[in-house]
Amino acid sequence: RGSKECLGKLLGSILDAVITQTNIRRAVIAGGDTSGHALKKLGVYALSAVTSTVPGAAIFEAHSDGKMDGLEIALKGGQMGSVDYFGWVRDGGGSK
Repeated sequence: RGSKECLGKLLGSILDAVITQTNIRRAVIAGGDTSGHALKKLGVYALSAVTSTVPGAAIFEAHSDGKMDGLEIALKGGQMGSVDYFGWVRDGGGSK
């Protein structure tokens, strides 16, 4: 297994625990390949676009058969976004 897959699965497990314990309904996963592995670990099988953020990064609604269904999730590649990206998405996101 590659390091991106292992890291992605670990991030998915951590995010699952955070969502379970806090009931947050919006999250960000950084890393293109890594985010795909994290979503798979979360049981997400599809995404629907909610709003754009910066080019190449958007906020999606997750679709799953479990508690992740309806989660808003921003997927951010490593070089995408500004230094305030995470807080900006937390506070509502939308196009800059």
